[in-house]
Amino acid sequence: MASSTASWVVSIRGANPHTRAVTTWREECERERCFGLPAEAPVDRAWELGRIGANPQMLVENTVRSGIYRSSYWRERCFGLTAETLVGRAVELDHVGGTFGRNGPTPFLCLALKMLQMQPDRETVVGFISNEEHRYLRALGAFYLRLTGTGADVRRYLEPLSNDHREIRERISDEEFTLTDVGYFIDKLLTQDSCCDTALPRI
Repeated sequence: MASSTASWVVSIRGANPHTRAVTTWREECERERCFGLPAEAPVDRAWELGRIGANPQMLVENTVRSGIYRSSYWRERCFGLTAETLVGRAVELDHVGGTFGRNGPTPFLCLALKMLQMQPDRETVVGFISNEEHRYLRALGAFYLRLTGTGADVRRYLEPLSNDHREIRERISDEEFTLTDVGYFIDKLLTQDSCCDTALPRI
């Protein structure tokens, strides 16, 4: 892998769908003994969940998460990933999206969940977002930051990307894709309640 891609990779620590996802998260947080963190409030995100012992993967709704765990991409391509091999998987992406068909997850969503599992540090995430060469790597980093970052960080790092008009594909069904661009994807992260079949915390 070219050093320009991996030089900033550092250590790794470890209807409206929004309402349904919040309910699921509250129920699961209760089981993890973290009910004191309000489910309807902005999550300070994977860092706070990790600090109090909850699992950041709970930011993805249970049914979606279960579908990811059952998928062949998760089992075959996400097992044993490190910081550098995660970057390698991300630069192979050729579309964004959530689930399709009978709840089949896109590789993009699988890697996002893997990031929630691995909890990359701030410098790594910013490196994803700042990458000028790989548009899907940037989109993945932006999606992860939107799920886990503070409101200030989301605005600081994502708002400037609205001007990135490089074309990307978004999967909307088994065999159907739509063309969009990075800036439009970023705008969805900043203005909508959900993206890629995942509820977004309020900012």
